Amino acid sequence: MNMFNLVARFWRMAEDSGATTSEAALYFYLLNRANTQMWRMPIRCPTAIVSVYLNTSKQNVIKAREGLRRKGLITFTPGSGINDNPLYTLTESNEQLSGPVSYTHLTLPTNSLV
Repeated sequence: MNMFNLVARFWRMAEDSGATTSEAALYFYLLNRANTQMWRMPIRCPTAIVSVYLNTSKQNVIKAREGLRRKGLITFTPGSGINDNPLYTLTESNEQLSGPVSYTHLTLPTNSLV
């Protein structure tokens, strides 16, 4: 997996169809966990622990993961209790970025030293 491609894919999706704050937080939490465990999938994460790290409710985590699943960014298997935690898998797409990225909407401050 290529973290740069995963991040770029997230932002393209967010620009096209929007993303909630909870979806963004969960996605980047999962990217960090995947990196920590050397990109071995699936990622096992108790919902209660995720909600503490993201400073949100378990219900928001559940909504966020469903939103990410619908958008094709993750797959997951819900857990069924304390000894059976949810499993998350980051999904990759074979689609390539279409053309160069444009920065025409950015403006530099007039007092820039550049």
